[in-house]
Amino acid sequence: MKHTLSVLQEVFTQPKYFLLTLGLSWLFLTSIVVFLHARLIWQVISSPAVTLLDKELFLFTLYGVFGTNFSVFSVTVTFLTVLLLSMNISLLIHYLRRQRRLIGSKRGHAAGATGLIAGIFGIGCAACGSIIMSAIFASVGAGGLLLLLPFHGAEIGLLGIGLLLFSVQQLTKQVITSRVC
Repeated sequence: MKHTLSVLQEVFTQPKYFLLTLGLSWLFLTSIVVFLHARLIWQVISSPAVTLLDKELFLFTLYGVFGTNFSVFSVTVTFLTVLLLSMNISLLIHYLRRQRRLIGSKRGHAAGATGLIAGIFGIGCAACGSIIMSAIFASVGAGGLLLLLPFHGAEIGLLGIGLLLFSVQQLTKQVITSRVC
């Protein structure tokens, strides 16, 4: 735990990783808002009767969905997932850059790019598993199965947070190991 905190402090006190994490968090939250309101956004943006300023203000007000349509639990799970996902990507980039410097070959660049892509897809599945699982269940008519769970499917979000925390811990171990090797 002590080493994990020191690596997190080392990485996120660097402005580039701190800003990357903030930017990714904003991007993921915006993606959630767009996903939830895609049809409405399209109607407002494509309407010639709405001024450009009103369109921009409308898009900004959609972030209020987190205060009105979500429960406190849902907002907490969503924000934690977004933050941990962003931290994971920043840590992964930090680790891959460190590895590239240590390896210093083109093979290292290819492995780094492959690792980044695999890492993003792996992390993404943990973070948005509830959305994917809900969509899959609903498409086969089994959406009601989530209601049989004790917390009606909220366990999936908690599982995602747990997996992301585990991933942060494992990435910090890899950063420490790369210092030794």
